[in-house]
Amino acid sequence: VPQGKIYRAPEMLNDPHFKARGDIITLPHRLFGSIMMQNVAPRLSVTPGSVRWAGPDLGEHTTEILSELLGKSAETLSELSAKGVI
Repeated sequence: VPQGKIYRAPEMLNDPHFKARGDIITLPHRLFGSIMMQNVAPRLSVTPGSVRWAGPDLGEHTTEILSELLGKSAETLSELSAKGVI
């Protein structure tokens, strides 16, 4: 029966194998200064990929998505905001 360690997050961040493979990276974050997170997996030799940023804040693009992509009016957005929907 195959078996192996079951890691918790702190163990993964400090594992020498993960470090040697570059599986955990540190990125700047607007609120937290920097955060550690998983790198791209799998990394391919010709097209390895990369993580460029930690991602948007919750709701950061809500207005842009609703207005520009879905065509919602400013009035509709105000109503949704007043109701606590967004």
